Amino acid sequence: MQRYADRQWRQDLLSKAQRLDDKFDTETTASAGSPVEQAIQAAPRENLQDWSQRLEQFAVLDQTLSRLPFEELPVARTKVRSLAAQTWSDNDPATASDLNDVLTGIDIGFEVRIRGQSYDGAKLLDQTLADFPSSEDDQLEQAAAEINRFEDARATVEQWSQPSSSPADSAKSKLAVRVDSQVVEPTAIWERLDTILTEGTLDQFCEQAKAVEDFAAKTEPLRSNSGSSHPLSAGQAQDTTIEDACNAVREGDLDAIEKAMVKAEAWVAEQEVAQMFATTDLSHSSIDPTDVQNRVDQARATNDYTRIKSIRDEVMAQLDSTWQPSDLLSLTPTQFEEVLGQLYQKNGYDVQVTQQSGDRGIDAIARNGRRTIAIQAKRYDPNGAGNVSGPEVRNAIGATVQEGADVCVVATSSGFTQDARRAAMETKGVEVQLLSGRDVIEKLSKSQIPNPT
Repeated sequence: MQRYADRQWRQDLLSKAQRLDDKFDTETTASAGSPVEQAIQAAPRENLQDWSQRLEQFAVLDQTLSRLPFEELPVARTKVRSLAAQTWSDNDPATASDLNDVLTGIDIGFEVRIRGQSYDGAKLLDQTLADFPSSEDDQLEQAAAEINRFEDARATVEQWSQPSSSPADSAKSKLAVRVDSQVVEPTAIWERLDTILTEGTLDQFCEQAKAVEDFAAKTEPLRSNSGSSHPLSAGQAQDTTIEDACNAVREGDLDAIEKAMVKAEAWVAEQEVAQMFATTDLSHSSIDPTDVQNRVDQARATNDYTRIKSIRDEVMAQLDSTWQPSDLLSLTPTQFEEVLGQLYQKNGYDVQVTQQSGDRGIDAIARNGRRTIAIQAKRYDPNGAGNVSGPEVRNAIGATVQEGADVCVVATSSGFTQDARRAAMETKGVEVQLLSGRDVIEKLSKSQIPNPT
């Protein structure tokens, strides 16, 4: 069965080769057929797939030759068919592919349309096509490569020169960008393309198409149809920065555009830092607003706008571990106990949270090999249950003694009554530490334990 399938496959390939022999006017012998047929007949089975792909490539070339209106093209049918026939006789699918690319490019034409104006791009390919058709010295391969370069560059340029998809900005191109309340066109880019297509070279055209791509990628945050997500497009920048950005866009100056974008981002970063300082209680954190402001001022003085953004990110990261009184109140009693456990773990203790039942008033035990700390957590709302009382502290001390611990810690989200503080001071034999809500907040912040927000 396998041998039958192989014979049928080979026969199908031979039939295709015979049809292509007729198309390309190949001389054949009645007994052996054309050179291609002889090669297929002698090919091992593992090469038949390769032959199938080769014949397909030649079939595509034949279809292109049959489709082209040669009377409208600047090439002679007889010369092209002669080259195609030679390619077939030489069994050279790579050259067939190159020839097909060149013919398809010539058929499509070389017109370039930029913002409603038409240019004859064939001028850029005059040298490339001067000796066509010819396969000498790899000229055909080079011609195919040059035409493909041209087509890629043309597609890029025409894509970005189309009108903006925003109805309000339809008079602008897709390449235009939004700066504050304006949609600014990179006019210098279009002027350079106009000059290149009039008197330039293919290399210059391809380089400018790459510049269009780079411009589009770099200015994507400012694209006119992408809203106002960037500070510069949203007008969140100083007037001088906005003016500099507009001029840079018109000139297509990527370095200047990037500088204006970073400068606008830095300006917003400064405002964000100031807002954070104005709305956050920093008395228990390690953040020094004066030091931060001095660093920002120094970065601005040296035009190091990227540094300003990194300072903002650094402050935000520090604030992520800076606790506020409201953070404690957002915790459940169990979560409050767990957070206290994390605090002592952060400071090198092995912490065991006790069970709810039979814990004799102790919520967690912390050990570090030298001493044992019994922790009692009182998550109280200062506006609700109020402060921890004296009896509660005495109960915690008693539980600590029974546990055999060295230190009794009573931690709360609120505060302590005078009686509670007196009970702590009067206790002998056991060290007693009372941690108010502010004390807990300060320790959590300095230990950089993330707050619940």
